[in-house]
Amino acid sequence: MDYIQIFCQAVIAVVFAFSAWSKLRGGKEIAAFSDSLRPHLGTASSRTRMAAAVCVAVSEALAAVLTVIPVTALAGLLLATALMLLFTAFVTRAVLTGTKATCRCFGASEKRIGWPHVARNTTLTVIAASGSLAAGSPGGDIALAGWIVSTVMGITIAVILVTLDDIVQLFAMDL
Repeated sequence: MDYIQIFCQAVIAVVFAFSAWSKLRGGKEIAAFSDSLRPHLGTASSRTRMAAAVCVAVSEALAAVLTVIPVTALAGLLLATALMLLFTAFVTRAVLTGTKATCRCFGASEKRIGWPHVARNTTLTVIAASGSLAAGSPGGDIALAGWIVSTVMGITIAVILVTLDDIVQLFAMDL
């Protein structure tokens, strides 16, 4: 384990835990996420969309938990990488085809999916994959101060990524 792995674990654990929680915290939230999948799943029934929504949220929760447990960290990071590849493909397709899908990745946003979401998902894919590579490599001794700095940096980046819609809106200029 090294500092890169610790940083990546912190980012992925926080982002995936928050994303799962925002969907699973109540019936209204998972139903809203299920409805947001309509543009991605075409003519799928509401039951199929709900099953997909629950699968996504539970997979996110599982990735978050696995990522923070030392003996399962690699599995969690690999699961996160696979999920992020899937999410990035869906979001990129939605942007390229002009689909009027909203991003309910972190709760009740009505923000239409756009290039900032592609950038965020690509960043998270790279972080998860980097963490996987670092977890598979032999590591040296970890100093407590280094662990704290890596963890705090990871949490900070996670908060920025989770609040990206708000940050983009804050700095958006009306032309």
